[in-house]
Amino acid sequence: MYLDMAATAPLRCEAREAMIAAMDEYGNPSSLHTKGLAAERLVEEARREVERALGFSSGVVYFTGSGTESNNWVFRAVFERFFKSKGHVVVSAVEHPAVWEPAHALKEAGFDVTVVGVNADGDLALEQAVAALRQDTVLVSVMEVNNETGALFPVEALSRHLRQHSRALLHVDGTQAFCKMPSWRPPSEPDFYTVSAHKIGGPKGVAALYARKSSPLKPMFLGGGQEQGLRSGTENVLGIVGFGAAAKIARTYANSNCLAESFVIHDAMVSGLEALGCRVARPMSKSPYIVTAAYPGIPAEVMVHALAEQGIYVSTGSACSSRRKKRSTSHRVLAAMGWSDEEQQSAFRLSFDAALSEQDVTFVLATLRERISWILKTIGRS
Repeated sequence: MYLDMAATAPLRCEAREAMIAAMDEYGNPSSLHTKGLAAERLVEEARREVERALGFSSGVVYFTGSGTESNNWVFRAVFERFFKSKGHVVVSAVEHPAVWEPAHALKEAGFDVTVVGVNADGDLALEQAVAALRQDTVLVSVMEVNNETGALFPVEALSRHLRQHSRALLHVDGTQAFCKMPSWRPPSEPDFYTVSAHKIGGPKGVAALYARKSSPLKPMFLGGGQEQGLRSGTENVLGIVGFGAAAKIARTYANSNCLAESFVIHDAMVSGLEALGCRVARPMSKSPYIVTAAYPGIPAEVMVHALAEQGIYVSTGSACSSRRKKRSTSHRVLAAMGWSDEEQQSAFRLSFDAALSEQDVTFVLATLRERISWILKTIGRS
């Protein structure tokens, strides 16, 4: 049972089929002959599908190689636009490393960076974000859904506030929200919005950055002038086609009732975990598909391997840092939430989609109960 959807989702059959069909169109999209034009049409059709799924009206979708690249591109654009005057940047304490690290790179370059905190369940209050704004604020960068806790941030209200009261640019990392929330709608025209294909059943290695036409984007790479001159390099046609197919299907699911029903599954999972003695993050506003829990005294790695032996796959947190020797992203996020060192070391994440049933939850909780008992006996704590 795969419960690590926040790390990556299985490739949708529609995306696979679209990519296989596109293999026959082997032309370079920049070529002017028939084969090149056919490949270019595939790229533009996929772009339109991603644009339809996003629902924005006054910007451009640029294809990139990853959500990390998209996020870094925004911070590089801010650096180049304001490197003389510097300025002030606002991020939350629980951002993904693809935002957290570039923000601190700006700080090292002379920008002033304010880190807005969250509560014990990972919620970010609008008033805290607004209070951090200053006259010299040039960028606010926050995620829409936290990849560790599932907390839903008030990006819609924040976007409206910035449009009315500030000239700061708004960047939203929508990687965990895009087409994955019931009746999902994007926030009101941010300046930048990041999405990634493999989080919605598309292939790995392709993502996109939405940018308003007035945004200060500069070329990420120099060369052939692809992506309207802003991202040179031959397009990943197969990946882009798969992204477009996945976006088309994901948009349909986001507008159906199946994701709304996931809140019932989510709450059943949370209640069951708490009954087993776990501490569980309970954001006020949340995604229906991410649950972070900790069973103090059992290291997360031990729990992950014990469950994997029974065919249940969970994670210790962000896949981007879970194999590193240094302090992981999940530890940083949970520390910002005030969780103890023991809880941080014990925290594991379950993330799923609308296919998870109540019977599945019952099976997971029963297996977890048995695994906890087995681990405690093994380490002599029964």
